[in-house]
Amino acid sequence: MSDQVEKPKLKRGAIEPIPHITDNNSGNKKQKQDDNATSASIKTSNRIHNRGVEAQQSQISRRVIKMVTTTMNKKFLNIPVHMIPNFDFKSHLSSLKHVNDSIPQNSAYKAEWSKRTDLLVLNEDMVVKAGDDALVCLLKGLNIDRNKKLSDKIVDFANIYRPKDSNFKEVRYRSGPTPLPPTQRTGNITYFLHTGTIGLGNENRTPSASATMVGSVKAVNANVQLLWDLEFTSLLNNAALKQLDPVSFNTYSEMRNSKHVSPSTKLFCTQCPSVWLGKAILINEHTKWHRDIKDKEDGWCCIVYFGNFSNGDLFLPDLKLRLHIEAGDVVFLRSYAFVHFVDEWIGEGRFVVVYYTSKDVFEAHKLGEAADME
Repeated sequence: MSDQVEKPKLKRGAIEPIPHITDNNSGNKKQKQDDNATSASIKTSNRIHNRGVEAQQSQISRRVIKMVTTTMNKKFLNIPVHMIPNFDFKSHLSSLKHVNDSIPQNSAYKAEWSKRTDLLVLNEDMVVKAGDDALVCLLKGLNIDRNKKLSDKIVDFANIYRPKDSNFKEVRYRSGPTPLPPTQRTGNITYFLHTGTIGLGNENRTPSASATMVGSVKAVNANVQLLWDLEFTSLLNNAALKQLDPVSFNTYSEMRNSKHVSPSTKLFCTQCPSVWLGKAILINEHTKWHRDIKDKEDGWCCIVYFGNFSNGDLFLPDLKLRLHIEAGDVVFLRSYAFVHFVDEWIGEGRFVVVYYTSKDVFEAHKLGEAADME
């Protein structure tokens, strides 16, 4: 019987390790040269493989983008349009202040609106317009096929940031030219999280990724993974905005490609195709009356709904609209311009991803471009 030990079989595609050579005479030059040549060959092979993977991924992305664009073009060809008479969007904007004043915050007032019968209820694909200006867009079931998978992904993501006490009170400041008292969010909130570029409100500093994104390696990994998981949804949102408001789509695209944002923002932009730089992840939140006064005045936010819930309609009192919301739906909203709130909902979980770009990003870009011309 041979005393030779049988070499273990390698798995398919594995590279046989280079054996360790003991050289008692200060090393075998030829063996070292062979080892270096083998190592260089492996590295070259890996580089070629990686380039091939990148090319394949790029090709797949082009195919997906083409498919998404074609699908959305067809959808908007047949989408119904509701016109709001005697409403001037530009006049409405000029009448607004940069604060959330005179907005009631009690549940009784929300309940009163929930009982009103004079509201237009949207329960199908619809674009709401006033003249040539689109104001709201509801797309039903756009993400229904990905609802279960993405709901699980969002829960996994949230668990990284979840406080020890799940029934907690969070205080978040809504800022503007006139400082406001804090908005308190209490009750059944599980967590509220901003991800993406947030405006710093200081023209001497470049808008940067929020601390929740870059505070630790664990946070960076979790945020990048979530951006990857939302890639197809982000492409759908881009294609829809391009159909809904081509001018705004170009404006948001310009901000995404602006050189006047921080390197951290640029880094996360490479991980997500969305033209919006910010993401807000709302988990089991009962949103109160508010306008998003840090958004662009005539801009858009995109709200994507996941989970397993019922009720929780979206109300827009200024337009006397009630949007019936279900998991998989997407809403495009002029978030600065119109007061909005969510009705009470029930269910296992309600997860919302809000795409937005802070107006501070637009201001930083404008200031940066002006400085470049001096």
